[in-house]
Amino acid sequence: MKVVTGNQALMSPAEKAKAARRRNLLAIIHIAKKDLRLLDEHYRAILHGFKVESARDLTMPQLEKLVKYLRHLGWKPRKKEGSRRENKASTTQLRALRDRALGIAVETGLSESRFRGLILKICGVEMLEWCRDVHNLERLLKVLTEIKAKEKTIATG
Repeated sequence: MKVVTGNQALMSPAEKAKAARRRNLLAIIHIAKKDLRLLDEHYRAILHGFKVESARDLTMPQLEKLVKYLRHLGWKPRKKEGSRRENKASTTQLRALRDRALGIAVETGLSESRFRGLILKICGVEMLEWCRDVHNLERLLKVLTEIKAKEKTIATG
């Protein structure tokens, strides 16, 4: 449960959003400092360049500039947990999804070049076997199913 201070209760939605953005930038800075393994003296030297003792004293433009500088030093944000979870699929599940996609493509009479184009556009890889993302494979199946339905209506129409 989050405790609401007197000031937060009186904030407008825009002010709350700005405060949330500020907290997010401060968190990013501290995560980047840890990931880059910056020594405290190096971090303090960077802050000294902004003429402050603490990141808390930075203005919003300065916070954004510091995040940009930390990226320049080589820091890269990690992916969110949710996206990792999507990619954790069993080999059996991936194989089944790929086999279904290939089966629908063959049933529909899709040319190899068109099928590869769809794989590249939807999955971001050149070969179906290289796709290890369940979400992308499910998107591919949806598109292939739609193509199959259109082909049926054309053939019966």
